[in-house]
Amino acid sequence: MLWIGAVGLTVSAAVQLAFAGVVLTALVVWGKPPPVLSVVLSAEQIQRLDPALLGATRTLAIYFQSTLASLALLKLAVIWGALVRQEVWALWALGAAILAAQTGAFFADAAIGHRSLPLNILLAALQTGMWALAACGIYLPGKPSL
Repeated sequence: MLWIGAVGLTVSAAVQLAFAGVVLTALVVWGKPPPVLSVVLSAEQIQRLDPALLGATRTLAIYFQSTLASLALLKLAVIWGALVRQEVWALWALGAAILAAQTGAFFADAAIGHRSLPLNILLAALQTGMWALAACGIYLPGKPSL
C-alpha cells in the first residue's frame, strides 16, 4: 500500500509541477495575463484592465506558481527521500502540506464563486486517498513492504 500511495502522491506532485511550469512559461515568457483572470473576466475585460492592476495580478500569479512548483519539488523529495523508507515524520509532513494546500485552494476558489469546486474536491479526494494508502502501508501490521 505504501508503494501505491507514494506513486499516487508522486503523480499528483508531478502534475502540480508541470502545471506550474506551463503557467509560469505563459506568464514570464509569453507575457500572458494570469489564467484566473479568464475565469472571472472576458478577454475584452482583461484587455481593458489598468496596466498597474494587471502587473500586480501577474506578480502574484508568478509568485504563487513559483511557490506551487517549490512545494511540488519538496513533496517529491520527502516522498522518495523518506516516505518510501517508512519514516513516519514524512507521512505527517506530507499530510500537513496537502491539508494546507487544499485548504488554500478551497478558500481561493470561494473568492471566485467556487468555479473550480468539482476539480478541487476531486484533487483533495485523490491526494487524501493516496496519503491514506501510504499511512496504511506504514501503520497496519502485516503490511507488504516495498
